[in-house]
Amino acid sequence: MTLALTVALLATVSAAEVDGEAVQWEETVLTFSGPRCAEGGTPSPFTDVRATVTFSHEESGKLLSVPAYFAADGNAAQSGATEGSKWRAHFRPHLSGRWTYRIDIRVGKGVAISDKQMPGEAFGEGDDGASGKIDIEGAVFTQPVPGPMIAPRYVDERYLKDVATGQYWLKLGAGSPENFLAYADFDGTRSVKGEVRSRKNDHKRTVGFLHRYEPHIKDWNDGDLVWHTSKGKGIIGAINYLSSRGVNSIYMLTMNVIGDGQDVWPWTGPEERDRYDVSKLAQWEIVFDHMDRKGMMINLITQEQENDQLLDGGELGPERKLYYRELIARFAHHRAITWDLGEEITNTEEQTIAFADYFSKLDPYGHLISVHTFPKDQEKRYPPLLGDKSKVTATAIQTSGGKSQVAQSVQRWVKESAAAGKPWVVMVDEPGTAGEGAKPDADAPNRDFDRRYHLWPALMSGGGGIDWYFGYKFPHHDLNLEDFRSRDELWRQSKVAIDFFHENLPFARMESADDLLKTDSKYVHCLAETDEIYCVFAPKGAEFSLKLGHGRYQAHEFDPIKGGPLRPLYKAEVDGNDFTRPPKGAANRDRVVLYQRVRRDG
Repeated sequence: MTLALTVALLATVSAAEVDGEAVQWEETVLTFSGPRCAEGGTPSPFTDVRATVTFSHEESGKLLSVPAYFAADGNAAQSGATEGSKWRAHFRPHLSGRWTYRIDIRVGKGVAISDKQMPGEAFGEGDDGASGKIDIEGAVFTQPVPGPMIAPRYVDERYLKDVATGQYWLKLGAGSPENFLAYADFDGTRSVKGEVRSRKNDHKRTVGFLHRYEPHIKDWNDGDLVWHTSKGKGIIGAINYLSSRGVNSIYMLTMNVIGDGQDVWPWTGPEERDRYDVSKLAQWEIVFDHMDRKGMMINLITQEQENDQLLDGGELGPERKLYYRELIARFAHHRAITWDLGEEITNTEEQTIAFADYFSKLDPYGHLISVHTFPKDQEKRYPPLLGDKSKVTATAIQTSGGKSQVAQSVQRWVKESAAAGKPWVVMVDEPGTAGEGAKPDADAPNRDFDRRYHLWPALMSGGGGIDWYFGYKFPHHDLNLEDFRSRDELWRQSKVAIDFFHENLPFARMESADDLLKTDSKYVHCLAETDEIYCVFAPKGAEFSLKLGHGRYQAHEFDPIKGGPLRPLYKAEVDGNDFTRPPKGAANRDRVVLYQRVRRDG
């Protein structure tokens, strides 16, 4: 990636500090003076102050209303400060040219989550009412496929599209540990639960367990960010390792009070609901910023089943509105966010729709909004959210271990969401059984089950990507994982699949086409652009034949385990009625067969 880096910050009446590259798609940070507050003080900087920065693009007239937040002394990640008069907004412009901005600060009881346009009264001091101008230089990108992501967005298609580069994006995610943010180096972080679960064969955590990711300290590099002089190396190193293996998303709860882990919350304590821990959240921001640098999606799971009634009894009330506003203000500027409305959600249809509406209304950058369900709840949870019934744009599918569940679920929701007029990005976030998930390499060295029944079926069925969940029965599981190398072979084989799609398939134009197959196996899958290109995945032992459109085709074979280049097989002339078979004897291994139409000269 190359960027033009000319910066022009113009003199204005604002005394705000403006930091950043002032380049299209890159982050610019405004830190300004507002009410002097303390985390636990009166007035509350969370409920009783609403700071907003409105950015206006002079040429197009486009507006971005960006929520701002209390930043204490402006350096809380390092200082641990709990009070101050600094407020902050993050601006990531999608258009080059001149932008003007205006800072508005309203004060009064409950103004932060008021539905009124001008609640309370103007602060009238500091930078309230100040304005300024920023010239944003255009960006030029030159990068290989798939390249680092710049700005993946939902574009009314079943795949996220990087609107900066025009390339489509597929997720390869670490779906465990769900308490990724239960990290010992974060301020104010502790476990309020002892041993987790009591199931037979459960690998328990010790009392007071927090992640340290010590095996990944060696993956931290000179120049990577830390806080409090030397803290953060384990979690930053873990991100470095995952990125090196092709992982481009991490799944994490932002709140698990009374849930499985009971070790992650954004507040000053697990009993608080409206007092936020400024230094802890600033340290989360350092981690998320590093994920940005590595081109990774931040998959934020805002609640889990055990606590989805915790805020306002499950309603979109004051506590939940404030929680969502704080998340959006502090983190929506990142390159790729998924706002997941709840893991194994049990909120009502009306509540879920209201949650999605609120995120859609307040998030200035239009990130993905998803819903995670129990495996058997898809029928109950998803249909009421289809089409224009809600602002939901993605699934987070969980299965219970059946070999054909992933393919069936992905195909169904790709089809039904498209029929409803708003194609969803159909993600698989928890494949496998609850207890086992994706086992460590030591217990599944060949990754045969994960590859055959989860990874390739998710992609071949038109899915937008996959997260790997690690269960609770094996070491390095969903709550106590310390070493992501425990699944190194899983990452490697997953990257083989993702790279194959990016390098060989126009997958955004292709559709699931299992009906073109003749096979005795339920686990052979076809993805096709009719009359142009056909791709078939077949697990070991599965024979198939394929009905191609009329024309001449070149067949290639690809190894889904080792990867590598395509291997030419043969050319075939097809009249449109015949079924074409791969070479005999090929069924002794997993394979991918690619049929590409060959145009005749002239």
